[in-house]
This record gives sequence, C-alpha cells and structure tokens, in this order.
Amino acid sequence: MATNLFTYRSAFKANQLQDYLAGERKFLALYNHLGNAGTIVNCPGVLRSINSASSEFQRILRRSLREALLMDIYLEGYGVRILGNFDRTDVIVADTREQLDVLEAEIAKFGLHMLRK
Repeated sequence: MATNLFTYRSAFKANQLQDYLAGERKFLALYNHLGNAGTIVNCPGVLRSINSASSEFQRILRRSLREALLMDIYLEGYGVRILGNFDRTDVIVADTREQLDVLEAEIAKFGLHMLRK
C-alpha cells in the first residue's frame, strides 16, 4: 500500500509509518548505491569524503528524508550534487543533461522518479 503522506511526521500522526518507511527504504537504497562511487558531504559547512556504507552517512540520509537536517552531498561517480528538500523532492544539480540522463536511469531502477524541468 502506498501512502500520499511524504513526511515522517505526517505519516506518524496518521498511523501510516510503515508505508512511509517502505518509501524511505527506496531512497536509502538509491543513495547508498549512488554513493558507492564516492561521496562528499557538506555537513555542517565542512566538505569531507564519507563512506556511503557508514552509519554516519545513513544518519545523514535519514535525517534529511525525515526533514530534520537537510543533506548536501556530492556524488563523485556521477558528478552531481544533491540537496535535501521537503516532501521527498530532493534537488539535483548537474552540469550537463547527460549527467541527468544517467542519474534518471539509476533512479528508475529503484522504483523512484525524477522530475525534470
């Protein structure tokens, strides 16, 4: 069952936390996969490399997905920056359309979607 509640808080209040967490797991799997080729975090205000399998990286992702502290990560293997945003609408900053094409294909593998302007 999918939920229309995209925030941890609203899902918790509506007693739909399991549905929310199912969606959150998709995002965590995606970002872990993308981060395997190297990740730099800007947290808070200090750029540094981080292992995508580390508990610290997992904490950064969860806090961002739950809108507690929005992430700012750079995926070295894809050459893109991802800024955490509200309601599961993270912002992707890329230099080229080709980078977005590659990322869009990766995102689709996890059952997620990318909106493009």
